[in-house]
Amino acid sequence: MNTISMLIDGEPEAATGKATFERANPLDGQIATRAPAATAGDAVAAVEAAATAFPNWAATGPSERRAPRVPHPVRDLPYQWPDRA
Repeated sequence: MNTISMLIDGEPEAATGKATFERANPLDGQIATRAPAATAGDAVAAVEAAATAFPNWAATGPSERRAPRVPHPVRDLPYQWPDRA
């Protein structure tokens, strides 16, 4: 099962009331994902955190804003050119 949290002010957070909702896998009916059921207060906290962070974010260049590249097991393998006869 995949558990998701909200990201508020750069930190993973549960919903204020700790309520969650679940998504079932239609194939077997098992719970596939559990996520926080955000409240209006959670939304306000997220908007306030974003408004506080925006000036610094906007002053940062695009190359600095970009998230670090996560290694990919196949994409990052060195390419081997086939022998050409």
